[in-house]
Amino acid sequence: MPLLILVTMFIFGKKRDRLNTDIAFARARAAFKNSRKLFKLAESAMKKGEARDFYDSLMKGINTYLAGKLNRQLGGIDAAVADELEEKGIKEKERGELKALYHTANEVMFSSLSAGPEKLKQDFKTANRLIARLEKIL
Repeated sequence: MPLLILVTMFIFGKKRDRLNTDIAFARARAAFKNSRKLFKLAESAMKKGEARDFYDSLMKGINTYLAGKLNRQLGGIDAAVADELEEKGIKEKERGELKALYHTANEVMFSSLSAGPEKLKQDFKTANRLIARLEKIL
């Protein structure tokens, strides 16, 4: 029993040390959790029918996830990152969906266009599916 405790403490100590010293590793580990918080805000805005707030939170969630997983600054993430994900194994269809999300979000947030409740639900499902797929390949 004492040997098991010692081995467990050693393993957790190594993990803690890596989290404290390897910033990229720490950011990648927290990326999914941080994006989920923003997705919950997006879901709340979707239920209220607030399209601008929905897309703002949704895209912040996607950008936060990608910035963490790719170890980049949050401001350096945009639709062009979809092409870079091809090297990581993302499919053409998924890249197109990601670009379409960026396009729709920009149209809604920066113009007078709006999106209906069905479009919001569809984009929310698409974003969740993309993050789940990216979690497997990144």
